[in-house]
Amino acid sequence: MKLSKFKEIWLVDTEFTERRGERVVPICLVAHELHSGRWLELWADELSAMTAAPFDVGPDSLVVAYASTAEMLCFRVLGWDAPENLVDLYAEYRVVTGDTRRMRKYSLLEAMAHYRLDAIGAQEKKDMIALAGRGAPFTAEERAALIAYCRSDVEALSRLFPAMAPDLGETEWVLWRGRYTISVASMQDTGVPIDTATRQALADHWPAIQCRLVDNGNREYGVYDGTTFKQELFEKYLQKEGIEWERTACGRLCTKREYFRDRASIFEQLKNLYDLKCTLDSMKLNDLAVGADGRNRARIKAFGTITGRNSMSSSGSVFGPARWVRGLIQPSPGRAVCYLDYEAQEFGVSAYLSEDPNMIEAYQSGDPYLAFAKMARMAPDDATKATHEEIRDTFKTLCLAVSYGMGVETFARAIDKSVQAAEELFSIYRRTFSVFCAWRDRALNFAIVHGYLHTMFDWRLRYRRKDNIRTFYNFLSQGGAAEMLRVACILVTEAGIIACLPVHDAILIESDESEIERVAEEATELMKRASRITLNGPELRVERAQLIRWPDRFMDKKVRPMWDRVTGILAELEAEERAKK
Repeated sequence: MKLSKFKEIWLVDTEFTERRGERVVPICLVAHELHSGRWLELWADELSAMTAAPFDVGPDSLVVAYASTAEMLCFRVLGWDAPENLVDLYAEYRVVTGDTRRMRKYSLLEAMAHYRLDAIGAQEKKDMIALAGRGAPFTAEERAALIAYCRSDVEALSRLFPAMAPDLGETEWVLWRGRYTISVASMQDTGVPIDTATRQALADHWPAIQCRLVDNGNREYGVYDGTTFKQELFEKYLQKEGIEWERTACGRLCTKREYFRDRASIFEQLKNLYDLKCTLDSMKLNDLAVGADGRNRARIKAFGTITGRNSMSSSGSVFGPARWVRGLIQPSPGRAVCYLDYEAQEFGVSAYLSEDPNMIEAYQSGDPYLAFAKMARMAPDDATKATHEEIRDTFKTLCLAVSYGMGVETFARAIDKSVQAAEELFSIYRRTFSVFCAWRDRALNFAIVHGYLHTMFDWRLRYRRKDNIRTFYNFLSQGGAAEMLRVACILVTEAGIIACLPVHDAILIESDESEIERVAEEATELMKRASRITLNGPELRVERAQLIRWPDRFMDKKVRPMWDRVTGILAELEAEERAKK
């Protein structure tokens, strides 16, 4: 990405009103061309009258914005073509800092401070964001204030971009990240079709449903007082089960959702508790961001995590709360949705990036965990998932344990084996996948010596002595998997396929019911192509996990019990209400 090749460089900022679940409503746009010094200041009525962007967005022009999903949402609502070349300085600032600290906001003000540049005050920015969020009508004074605020952000960009330019380098991946924000805007604007009647019924009865869920859950776990999760009761449960648990800096048990999810993937007895906790912690059914058209639109924060994956609202998105809530996904009559995901994505990425022949062979077998068990002579050559499910699950847990950096004693409890047996399994893993283990050790050593790691597409993670080493063990695999999904989303949306949402290692697509088979096949091939681009040749498998036609709903066997439990309670409550009338 050579800046000198662009005839125009446009720095752009927009303001818009955003109502939960609805498409955004553009308020104003300010743009500044860096070479000529030209300025544009346009209000909502002027924007809506335009059939195309008021500046060049073709191959000779570069558009620069900060957290550019917002600008691309406005482009999409206004019906404008997206820029062919886009740089998102939010994503690039994250690359520049590569920080493992989760509390950083990576705001425009923080980026300006990092480069020792002046900017407007945080309170003024907060006030203007609140004014834009309130929505029209605006007085003449408010209108002038919003334009001035929008202009101040562009003035900030005009200082920040030249300061950051030397750190951007001349890599095409800067533009790929920009293309991804366009893809994210497309998916966020499209949204996910929702069964609004069932959602409203659940919302209306939610307090009573919660109480009955807790009553049932406490019989198994005994960790709730009312609907409050109690640390001391949970600690007693963990001690009883012999489960090791991470603590925070102040000594409390870690209850971060990601950590709880990872432990539940290892300890089978925690899965129901994880579902219950997600259900009670982050769920208010009225918080689901569902528009008047019955579509769930929640903010997708591109590059929101240290591995470059998205972060999404835990309450606003149907994929945010407990997994059973996805049962509310239902296409409208004549429509269909399809959930496409990479099979054993992290395993495959690890295999091909490390060039471990045994790991590659295991992935190519179609069932890497069972193939691993066969390599270890723990399952016969003719074993199948049906005949040797338990040993397969043990080896899958082993792979997850290594990935998460789990200790041998904790792993022993996870598989209900002796510490000696767990140590032997760890040794089997190191012997079988010795090339991968050596590659991972080299990556950690590189981070310690050079102070950072970077993925193929140059997503960076800085190393500090106090950082958790497990983060660096996992980074290249997790970061590579994140890049693969980003490329897949770009290819799918740019092909004109309706993508509703990216979900970790999957994409939810939608089409007319009569076209869904063809569209799913096209999207599958594009996702495979994305894996070839990311891995520089090798291809990962893509599974058509669910294909849902109206009136069916999104559901899988893992969450069916919780869905049935919740909807069963709802049916009981509605029956009780009818009996009272």
